[in-house]
Amino acid sequence: MSEGSPSSKDLEKALSLAKKAQETRPEDPSVLDTLGWIYFKIGDTTTALTYLSKAAAKAPENGLMNYHMGMASHKSGKMKEAKEYFKKAVESPMTFDQKEDAKKMLSQM
Repeated sequence: MSEGSPSSKDLEKALSLAKKAQETRPEDPSVLDTLGWIYFKIGDTTTALTYLSKAAAKAPENGLMNYHMGMASHKSGKMKEAKEYFKKAVESPMTFDQKEDAKKMLSQM
């Protein structure tokens, strides 16, 4: 793993905490996005897309959630959807750390 990447133990702990958060706030888009992104990092793209799509539907203007959907869609081979989500992420007025990565992904499609 590269420096700064979470270990599998860290991801397991994060998943456990995110699941607990979902028990108390099952419809919160931030919780759904966090769960989806953890599943993405674990490598379970199908489950990731389930949570991330719910989050993006509840917060369609959220640039970070659109970036996460773009990444998961891209990894799943859904290039048309990925491009749409990266475009939304880039156009979002929201500032987030991965915005430049979203621009890079969009330019490569």
